[in-house]
Amino acid sequence: MPAKKETIVERFILMIDEIMGAQQLSQNEFAATIASLSSSGISHLRKGRLTMIGADVVAEVCQKYHYSAEWVLFGKGDRKKDKSTQAIAKDISDIKELIGELVVPLVKELMTKRDVKTVSKLLTDIENKLN
Repeated sequence: MPAKKETIVERFILMIDEIMGAQQLSQNEFAATIASLSSSGISHLRKGRLTMIGADVVAEVCQKYHYSAEWVLFGKGDRKKDKSTQAIAKDISDIKELIGELVVPLVKELMTKRDVKTVSKLLTDIENKLN
């Protein structure tokens, strides 16, 4: 006898359980992050009172938390989407900006004056910005 196929709702619940666990969110906290979903809606899905989920809800959760809508809707492909090229480019840009703001002045100071007090202050500034 073939294994029972997961339904869209079952995959959706699995996804939100993973998200809530990873983000350490309660059901109420998670629902508050999604405009088209309430905590009671999640409860109704879990208890089988709702057997369908709107594509708009699936799309919103998938987009916000980087899950594959194809996986939720059809059970195909990977659950999680890789970061988009645009998101990666932004991360690289942010890193370059931090290097420019924090590391470059420190290196210049070290190469020129070797003033311990100034270098110490720059290192403290870097530590503060990184935390």
